[in-house]
Amino acid sequence: MTSALTGFWVARPRNRSGWKRLIGVKLRAGLTRVLFDIHRSSGAVLFVLLMLATVTGSTLVYVNYAREIVGLFSEVAPFPTIPWRDTTPDDWPSLERVMEEVRSRYVSHQIDEIHLPSKPTAGYLFYLRQPGDVHRRGDTIVWVHTASGEILFERSSRNRTAGETVMHWLYPLHSGTAFGDAGKVAMFVTGIAMLLMFPTGLWIWWRKRRAQRFEETRRDRTHGTAHELGIAK
Repeated sequence: MTSALTGFWVARPRNRSGWKRLIGVKLRAGLTRVLFDIHRSSGAVLFVLLMLATVTGSTLVYVNYAREIVGLFSEVAPFPTIPWRDTTPDDWPSLERVMEEVRSRYVSHQIDEIHLPSKPTAGYLFYLRQPGDVHRRGDTIVWVHTASGEILFERSSRNRTAGETVMHWLYPLHSGTAFGDAGKVAMFVTGIAMLLMFPTGLWIWWRKRRAQRFEETRRDRTHGTAHELGIAK
Protein backbone atom coordinates (compact mmCIF):
# COMPACT_ATOMS: atom_id res chain seq x y z
CA MET A 1 0.00 0.00 0.00
CA THR A 2 2.83 2.36 0.88
CA SER A 3 4.58 1.61 -2.41
CA ALA A 4 1.40 2.24 -4.39
CA LEU A 5 0.58 5.53 -2.62
CA THR A 6 4.09 6.97 -2.71
CA GLY A 7 4.58 5.83 -6.30
CA PHE A 8 1.35 7.49 -7.39
CA TRP A 9 2.30 10.71 -5.58
CA VAL A 10 5.70 10.84 -7.27
CA ALA A 11 4.40 9.92 -10.73
CA ARG A 12 1.30 12.13 -10.71
CA PRO A 13 1.27 14.64 -13.60
CA ARG A 14 1.89 18.26 -12.66
CA ASN A 15 -0.33 19.56 -15.48
CA ARG A 16 -3.10 18.36 -17.79
CA SER A 17 -0.80 17.48 -20.65
CA GLY A 18 1.16 15.22 -18.34
CA TRP A 19 -1.74 12.77 -18.08
CA LYS A 20 -1.21 11.81 -21.72
CA ARG A 21 2.39 10.84 -21.01
CA LEU A 22 1.56 8.96 -17.80
CA ILE A 23 0.99 5.69 -19.66
CA GLY A 24 3.35 4.71 -22.43
CA VAL A 25 6.79 3.23 -23.06
CA LYS A 26 9.40 4.79 -25.35
CA LEU A 27 11.02 1.66 -26.72
CA ARG A 28 13.63 3.60 -28.69
CA ALA A 29 14.98 5.27 -25.55
CA GLY A 30 17.78 3.99 -23.35
CA LEU A 31 17.38 1.09 -20.93
CA THR A 32 16.89 3.34 -17.90
CA ARG A 33 14.12 5.32 -19.61
CA VAL A 34 12.40 2.15 -20.82
CA LEU A 35 12.42 0.67 -17.32
CA PHE A 36 11.20 3.96 -15.90
CA ASP A 37 8.28 4.05 -18.36
CA ILE A 38 7.38 0.41 -17.59
CA HIS A 39 7.54 1.12 -13.87
CA ARG A 40 5.40 4.27 -14.08
CA SER A 41 2.86 2.90 -16.56
CA SER A 42 2.36 -0.37 -14.68
CA GLY A 43 1.86 1.45 -11.41
CA ALA A 44 -0.59 3.92 -12.94
CA VAL A 45 -2.68 1.24 -14.67
CA LEU A 46 -2.77 -1.11 -11.68
CA PHE A 47 -2.97 1.51 -8.92
CA VAL A 48 -6.62 0.85 -8.07
CA LEU A 49 -6.15 -2.94 -8.13
CA LEU A 50 -2.99 -2.66 -6.03
CA MET A 51 -4.87 -0.66 -3.42
CA LEU A 52 -7.79 -3.11 -3.51
CA ALA A 53 -5.49 -6.11 -3.11
CA THR A 54 -3.52 -4.64 -0.20
CA VAL A 55 -6.52 -3.26 1.69
CA THR A 56 -8.57 -6.45 1.42
CA GLY A 57 -5.52 -8.62 2.08
CA SER A 58 -4.74 -6.69 5.26
CA THR A 59 -8.30 -7.00 6.51
CA LEU A 60 -8.30 -10.75 5.83
CA VAL A 61 -5.09 -11.20 7.82
CA TYR A 62 -6.35 -9.06 10.71
CA VAL A 63 -9.99 -10.07 10.28
CA ASN A 64 -10.93 -9.61 13.95
CA TYR A 65 -9.75 -6.01 13.94
CA ALA A 66 -11.50 -5.43 10.62
CA ARG A 67 -14.72 -6.85 12.05
CA GLU A 68 -14.50 -4.48 15.02
CA ILE A 69 -13.91 -1.46 12.78
CA VAL A 70 -16.77 -2.37 10.42
CA GLY A 71 -18.94 -3.06 13.46
CA LEU A 72 -18.65 0.59 14.47
CA PHE A 73 -20.81 1.48 11.45
CA SER A 74 -22.98 -1.60 11.03
CA GLU A 75 -23.59 -4.70 13.13
CA VAL A 76 -21.43 -7.72 12.37
CA ALA A 77 -22.88 -10.63 14.31
CA PRO A 78 -20.58 -13.50 15.36
CA PHE A 79 -21.39 -17.05 14.41
CA PRO A 80 -24.48 -18.09 16.38
CA THR A 81 -24.38 -20.39 19.41
CA ILE A 82 -26.24 -23.66 18.90
CA PRO A 83 -28.85 -24.13 21.67
CA TRP A 84 -28.75 -27.35 23.67
CA ARG A 85 -31.31 -30.11 23.05
CA ASP A 86 -31.79 -32.74 25.72
CA THR A 87 -31.68 -35.82 23.50
CA THR A 88 -29.49 -38.91 23.64
CA PRO A 89 -26.85 -39.39 20.91
CA ASP A 90 -28.67 -42.53 19.76
CA ASP A 91 -31.59 -40.36 18.66
CA TRP A 92 -29.45 -37.92 16.71
CA PRO A 93 -30.03 -37.93 12.93
CA SER A 94 -27.26 -39.15 10.66
CA LEU A 95 -25.26 -36.75 8.54
CA GLU A 96 -26.89 -38.18 5.41
CA ARG A 97 -30.33 -37.35 6.79
CA VAL A 98 -29.22 -33.83 7.70
CA MET A 99 -27.83 -33.32 4.19
CA GLU A 100 -31.10 -34.44 2.65
CA GLU A 101 -32.98 -31.96 4.83
CA VAL A 102 -30.71 -29.12 3.72
CA ARG A 103 -31.06 -30.11 0.06
CA SER A 104 -34.85 -30.20 0.34
CA ARG A 105 -34.91 -26.70 1.85
CA TYR A 106 -32.41 -25.21 -0.61
CA VAL A 107 -33.29 -26.88 -3.89
CA SER A 108 -31.45 -24.37 -6.10
CA HIS A 109 -28.24 -24.63 -4.06
CA GLN A 110 -25.41 -27.13 -3.99
CA ILE A 111 -23.57 -28.13 -0.84
CA ASP A 112 -20.03 -26.84 -1.27
CA GLU A 113 -18.56 -27.51 2.16
CA ILE A 114 -19.62 -28.96 5.51
CA HIS A 115 -17.97 -28.23 8.85
CA LEU A 116 -18.58 -31.04 11.30
CA PRO A 117 -19.28 -30.26 14.96
CA SER A 118 -16.14 -29.67 17.00
CA LYS A 119 -17.98 -30.72 20.19
CA PRO A 120 -21.35 -32.29 21.10
CA THR A 121 -22.93 -28.91 21.78
CA ALA A 122 -21.89 -27.52 18.39
CA GLY A 123 -23.79 -27.88 15.13
CA TYR A 124 -23.20 -28.55 11.47
CA LEU A 125 -22.12 -25.62 9.33
CA PHE A 126 -23.14 -25.80 5.66
CA TYR A 127 -21.78 -23.58 2.90
CA LEU A 128 -24.25 -23.53 0.01
CA ARG A 129 -23.57 -22.34 -3.51
CA GLN A 130 -25.77 -21.42 -6.43
CA PRO A 131 -24.99 -19.92 -9.86
CA GLY A 132 -23.86 -16.30 -9.63
CA ASP A 133 -22.44 -16.47 -6.09
CA VAL A 134 -19.33 -14.35 -5.55
CA HIS A 135 -17.75 -16.24 -2.65
CA ARG A 136 -15.67 -19.31 -3.42
CA ARG A 137 -17.69 -21.41 -0.93
CA GLY A 138 -21.06 -19.88 -1.76
CA ASP A 139 -23.02 -16.91 -0.48
CA THR A 140 -25.36 -18.85 1.82
CA ILE A 141 -24.40 -20.32 5.20
CA VAL A 142 -26.76 -22.39 7.37
CA TRP A 143 -26.36 -23.89 10.80
CA VAL A 144 -28.03 -27.20 11.57
CA HIS A 145 -28.59 -28.64 15.04
CA THR A 146 -26.65 -31.84 15.60
CA ALA A 147 -29.19 -33.46 17.89
CA SER A 148 -32.41 -32.61 16.05
CA GLY A 149 -31.35 -31.97 12.46
CA GLU A 150 -33.23 -28.67 12.65
CA ILE A 151 -32.04 -25.78 10.47
CA LEU A 152 -31.55 -23.05 13.04
CA PHE A 153 -29.88 -20.10 11.34
CA GLU A 154 -29.24 -18.80 7.88
CA ARG A 155 -26.89 -16.08 6.75
CA SER A 156 -27.38 -14.96 3.17
CA SER A 157 -28.12 -11.90 1.08
CA ARG A 158 -31.66 -12.00 2.45
CA ASN A 159 -30.68 -11.21 6.03
CA ARG A 160 -27.09 -9.93 6.07
CA THR A 161 -26.49 -6.52 7.57
CA ALA A 162 -24.43 -3.97 5.66
CA GLY A 163 -21.42 -4.75 7.86
CA GLU A 164 -21.77 -8.50 7.32
CA THR A 165 -22.01 -7.89 3.56
CA VAL A 166 -18.73 -5.94 3.66
CA MET A 167 -17.00 -8.78 5.51
CA HIS A 168 -18.47 -11.33 3.11
CA TRP A 169 -17.09 -9.47 0.06
CA LEU A 170 -13.51 -9.16 1.32
CA TYR A 171 -12.26 -12.45 -0.07
CA PRO A 172 -14.10 -12.23 -3.43
CA LEU A 173 -12.63 -8.76 -3.97
CA HIS A 174 -9.15 -9.82 -2.90
CA SER A 175 -9.07 -12.89 -5.15
CA GLY A 176 -10.98 -11.31 -8.03
CA THR A 177 -13.71 -13.98 -8.00
CA ALA A 178 -16.28 -11.22 -7.49
CA PHE A 179 -15.78 -10.29 -11.15
CA GLY A 180 -15.57 -13.78 -12.64
CA ASP A 181 -12.63 -15.08 -14.66
CA ALA A 182 -11.67 -11.57 -15.80
CA GLY A 183 -11.38 -10.47 -12.17
CA LYS A 184 -9.19 -13.44 -11.27
CA VAL A 185 -6.87 -12.74 -14.21
CA ALA A 186 -6.70 -9.04 -13.26
CA MET A 187 -5.74 -9.82 -9.65
CA PHE A 188 -3.20 -12.39 -10.83
CA VAL A 189 -1.59 -9.79 -13.10
CA THR A 190 -1.62 -7.34 -10.18
CA GLY A 191 0.29 -9.81 -8.03
CA ILE A 192 2.83 -10.47 -10.79
CA ALA A 193 3.18 -6.72 -11.37
CA MET A 194 4.72 -6.28 -7.92
CA LEU A 195 7.58 -8.58 -9.01
CA LEU A 196 8.14 -6.13 -11.86
CA MET A 197 7.68 -2.92 -9.89
CA PHE A 198 10.31 -3.53 -7.23
CA PRO A 199 13.31 -4.43 -9.44
CA THR A 200 12.56 -1.67 -11.97
CA GLY A 201 12.11 0.86 -9.16
CA LEU A 202 15.35 -0.28 -7.54
CA TRP A 203 17.19 0.01 -10.90
CA ILE A 204 15.87 3.53 -11.49
CA TRP A 205 16.86 4.59 -7.96
CA TRP A 206 20.37 3.14 -8.40
CA ARG A 207 20.84 4.86 -11.75
CA LYS A 208 19.69 8.21 -10.38
CA ARG A 209 21.91 7.78 -7.35
CA ARG A 210 24.84 6.97 -9.58
CA ALA A 211 24.15 10.01 -11.79
CA GLN A 212 23.86 12.21 -8.69
CA ARG A 213 27.23 11.04 -7.38
CA PHE A 214 28.78 11.58 -10.81
CA GLU A 215 27.39 15.13 -10.90
CA GLU A 216 28.68 15.87 -7.39
CA THR A 217 32.15 14.58 -8.35
CA ARG A 218 32.14 16.65 -11.55
CA ARG A 219 31.03 19.75 -9.64
CA ASP A 220 33.73 19.27 -7.01
CA ARG A 221 36.40 18.88 -9.68
CA THR A 222 35.16 21.94 -11.55
CA HIS A 223 35.13 23.96 -8.36
CA GLY A 224 38.61 22.72 -7.45
CA THR A 225 40.00 23.60 -10.86
CA ALA A 226 38.49 27.09 -10.75
CA HIS A 227 39.93 27.59 -7.28
CA GLU A 228 43.38 26.55 -8.45
CA LEU A 229 43.16 28.90 -11.43
CA GLY A 230 42.18 31.75 -9.12
CA ILE A 231 45.19 31.12 -6.91
CA ALA A 232 47.49 30.98 -9.97
CA LYS A 233 46.22 34.38 -11.11
